[in-house]
Amino acid sequence: MLRLSDRSDSAALAQTLNQSSPLTNHGLVAQDWETLLPVVVQMVEMSKVDFYLILSVVFVVVAIGVMNTMVMSVMERTPELGVMLALGTRGGQLQLTILFEAFFLAVLGMVAGTVVGGLLVFWLGQTGIDLSSVSRSLEAIPGITDRIYPVLIFDHVWLPSLLLFLCSVLVALYPAWRASRLDPVEAIRHG
Repeated sequence: MLRLSDRSDSAALAQTLNQSSPLTNHGLVAQDWETLLPVVVQMVEMSKVDFYLILSVVFVVVAIGVMNTMVMSVMERTPELGVMLALGTRGGQLQLTILFEAFFLAVLGMVAGTVVGGLLVFWLGQTGIDLSSVSRSLEAIPGITDRIYPVLIFDHVWLPSLLLFLCSVLVALYPAWRASRLDPVEAIRHG
């Protein structure tokens, strides 16, 4: 059994090995892991579905959290926003102020999440995740060990980060629009 750094290279490696004379002289055949372990292929495909399902739940939670934060921020600052409007700030300028606030919160969250997540994956990639408590159930699958080592895949970082960033800014549109429609006198009286 050979261990590869990229599992997608297994078919090409098996084909290359099958064309080499040491294997063919002894009547041996190299097979890729997808052929040998179709159950694991199904597990990998299912984990992709799980990934997108969990990601969509995270998007909903983040959207609700950011919208709640921005709505509460607008409601708590209603008198201050009313003073700003009374002093001549236009509604569009107030919208931009609130959208910039959401933008900076999204950037801060994206950077912090990427750094903390990256450090966690790096540390776990060095130490591994011990699965010995469930390794008996994995014994039927050849090649599976009781310790796994996660790797950071760039595509699993930039796309969700970008989508969460856009989601955070988009859900701030409603509170920003609501703030721009405030009546200055009512907003000042609100406090």
